[in-house]
Amino acid sequence: MTRRNRIVLLGLLSLLATVLSAPVPSGPAQAQNAPISVVGNNLENLLTWGNGTCPGDYDELLEYLADSGPHGDSDLFLVQQVSASELSTYVARLESMFGHDYDSRISAVVTGDRIRACGGEKPVQRNAVIFNTDRFSYLGLNRWQAQHYVSGRCTNNEQDRTRSIEVMLHDRVNDDTVAAASVHWPTAAKNGRRCSESNAREILDEMGQPVNGRTADLKIVGGDMNIWQRHPSYGGWDEILESAGLEARSSGWTFKYASGVNRRIDYVFTTGDGGPATTVKFTAAEARDDDTDPPSCVTQNYGGCHYSEHRAIATLVYP
Repeated sequence: MTRRNRIVLLGLLSLLATVLSAPVPSGPAQAQNAPISVVGNNLENLLTWGNGTCPGDYDELLEYLADSGPHGDSDLFLVQQVSASELSTYVARLESMFGHDYDSRISAVVTGDRIRACGGEKPVQRNAVIFNTDRFSYLGLNRWQAQHYVSGRCTNNEQDRTRSIEVMLHDRVNDDTVAAASVHWPTAAKNGRRCSESNAREILDEMGQPVNGRTADLKIVGGDMNIWQRHPSYGGWDEILESAGLEARSSGWTFKYASGVNRRIDYVFTTGDGGPATTVKFTAAEARDDDTDPPSCVTQNYGGCHYSEHRAIATLVYP
């Protein structure tokens, strides 16, 4: 072999060694990790035009999602404030719009309490997880009660609306075990904020437990926490979740109080890598809707007819 050929051969061997030693891409770039489309929203018992006291147009959100690219194949819905019959209505609407089969699980009844707000239009308020059965297989569930502050300590709240639910699923696309939870913490009027850190620790404890012998590779929790991040008095709750790898997705306010103040009190947290995320503006959802809202439809605390009193969060999650 000539000296020139030896130099060429050594150069090729060096190039081959560089290629073989290059790191393998991880995270969202891996083709085998298909993203999960997740939507979190307090549905406020499916607002419709016919509601006399608290009207709205709940399917505006679904029209938006169906037209918004990656969320047209929404896989998981983490929802709050629905009755069993309203949940069935919502699932049927999802199936007709998205072309998938969905199943759901709803939180348990604790006391059977009836909510008198909005002239009695929202009497039953429970929480649920909806999942795409074309992708997920059901493995089991777990339920727990959020806490509020009574007599100097945090103790379980007595309302049905604060019963949390976690569903364990097998993601057949990524071959992962996914824990998806929907939570609704007590309001300030129920002295819930003082127990926000305790409620955050309880999420970590409950979602860390096996369900039917399976522990989660990926954890996703969404809900109406009734408190904003870095709260001046009880600001450690979100840091507790973040310390365990549960990162908040999206940003922006989700609820307008009667005082006119906008706050972010609704969240989706996940241990997975974050893809595109958005807080779905009411105007953006209304623009995708085919219906013309009647002038009589004015959603509570707002100046128009909207899909909920809470703005939804839509995000892609990579295992």
